[in-house]
Amino acid sequence: MRMKNAKIVAVAVAVAVLALLVGCGKGKTEPLSDTLRWFNATYAVITDLNGGDAGIVAGFKPGTKIEMTMKGVLSRDWEVTDRASLEESIDWLLTEGHNQDALDYLMESGAEGMDRAGLITAMDQSGFDSEDKVMLLSIYDAKAAYGEQAIAGWDYSRAMSLIGWGYLAGFYTYEEAMDKSLETAQKIQKIFDSWDDFMNSYFLGYSYWSGNDPEDISSQAYKRQKLYEELKAEKDGIYSVDWNTSLVKEW
Repeated sequence: MRMKNAKIVAVAVAVAVLALLVGCGKGKTEPLSDTLRWFNATYAVITDLNGGDAGIVAGFKPGTKIEMTMKGVLSRDWEVTDRASLEESIDWLLTEGHNQDALDYLMESGAEGMDRAGLITAMDQSGFDSEDKVMLLSIYDAKAAYGEQAIAGWDYSRAMSLIGWGYLAGFYTYEEAMDKSLETAQKIQKIFDSWDDFMNSYFLGYSYWSGNDPEDISSQAYKRQKLYEELKAEKDGIYSVDWNTSLVKEW
């Protein structure tokens, strides 16, 4: 149930937020500290896709309209209707999430002992369709690169975004959301070595979750990776914040 609902969120949030919020949640803001910029960078791709501003905490200015919209989005796409269900979803992402599902799938497939070329041949011979090939190769590559944390970047990025959206929806106070973000961000920083590492795990997770081939230029997987490269290239952009920034409580 959780996985099915969560699988809707990337498109549903983009549609809902773009339709209702573009233009109403932006405005002149004070520059964020490096710690807050680091938080925002963990989900800057989805923030940008949603028409938000990575220079604002959680991507949008808080207010009545954004609160009601976020409550609707969280209820429909995550079954989050209050603080308790919000924390349940976040905890699931941080302790199990799609990463565990993907690792189980990889083990059950029998692919772990194979080399990559052999796996591709075996999938072709077994009649795998294109989506199943993408899913299995994504988790295969992720496990090879990051071990048991294979696509944890995907889960942790979504956890960070849920914390921010929970704040905008009024389920967390600002301080509570920032405290939870700090705790989560420090875990992320220990698992991965750079923004590229973290985002590669994120993209492999997205391809596993969606079945989107990142080599297909018409796919959302390709477009997300392209967007990351564009954001990373921006002078003084969101990804100019150092991965090894000392993350501290300052609120």
